[in-house]
Amino acid sequence: MKLKASVKTVFPDALLIIFAIASLIILPIRTFQLIKLVDPKTGFFTDGSNPTVIILYTVIVLVALIMLGASYASANIPASVPPSGKKRPLGIVSAVFAVSFLIDAIVQITSVVVMLGDKTEVALPTLTAQNAWFPLVFQALFALVSTVYFFAVAISYITGKTSYTNNRLMALAPLLWAFCRMIFRFMRAISFVKVSELLLELFAIALLIVFFMAFARISSDVNRKGTMWIIFGAGLSSAMLLLCISVPRIILVLTGNSEMLVNHSPLEYADFPAALFILTYILTILRSGYKTEGEYEAEQAEKKENAEAAVEAVEEETSETVTETAEAEEAPEITSEQENIEEKEPEKEEPAKEEPEKIPFDVKNLIDDLKD
Repeated sequence: MKLKASVKTVFPDALLIIFAIASLIILPIRTFQLIKLVDPKTGFFTDGSNPTVIILYTVIVLVALIMLGASYASANIPASVPPSGKKRPLGIVSAVFAVSFLIDAIVQITSVVVMLGDKTEVALPTLTAQNAWFPLVFQALFALVSTVYFFAVAISYITGKTSYTNNRLMALAPLLWAFCRMIFRFMRAISFVKVSELLLELFAIALLIVFFMAFARISSDVNRKGTMWIIFGAGLSSAMLLLCISVPRIILVLTGNSEMLVNHSPLEYADFPAALFILTYILTILRSGYKTEGEYEAEQAEKKENAEAAVEAVEEETSETVTETAEAEEAPEITSEQENIEEKEPEKEEPAKEEPEKIPFDVKNLIDDLKD
């Protein structure tokens, strides 16, 4: 039994409603946990039996599974084509995302300088290797490339010329940037399960990697058929987790309680813009009069048939024109020959002119008569 794109009762708008409800549940819970239940030094829960811990993880896991499963099974997911034309909200959000990549690159370069300059427990307190700076170098590098790429995305949607789709190699930069973030977090010698911030970050980055992979395929037109469900399933799940991570941290910083942030889990400047970009990208697709994969394929097949028919009609018309031109070029020669024949034929048929009869007379007799 085919499951993918087989359920016609699941609509993309329903996924957005589930996302909104889940976010409204987990954001207050996570903010409360950072203030009351999480030790800023270790990142451990001070009261692991608190019901909010079970509620948080249960909601996150269930919603993520529902998002992925419903997106995969829905027959109403838009076709795997990027938005086209002027989409200024998406262009502006893309520009903000590009700036966040630039800030992240600066932050990581600064961290590398600190690590290389001070290889002590202060600089490397929880890392498993002295070369932990290595993934940060590549994270900064790919962040810079991602900055350029998303500025190209922004310009494309602000001007209406979707030129960023030609940058296939640069489309991989955000994906590789997320990979480097994941590698660096696995180099921390700590319990991933007990440190809730780190666990949430790992889940969020893993889903973000999947989203960026699908985004690169769709944007670059590389085997993109049937990929949009990943944008909805993994994208909305990742956005939910990124908001769960970034919004409580932003609240703590803005309220002057930044000391409550978990050690080595600072405010990541690209997390909130990433969630904002995912939501804006999905909303832009849904508000652009999208077609499903089946409708899009039928439309493309019809366009192909019409194009082939038009080509055949042009070829037939061209062939007829060439034939008529060739006949027209031969016709004047035949006409001129016929005119020459017609001009010559009257000359042959015209009767000779009759000369008046000459009266014969004798000149000598005439002279003699005159003399007399």
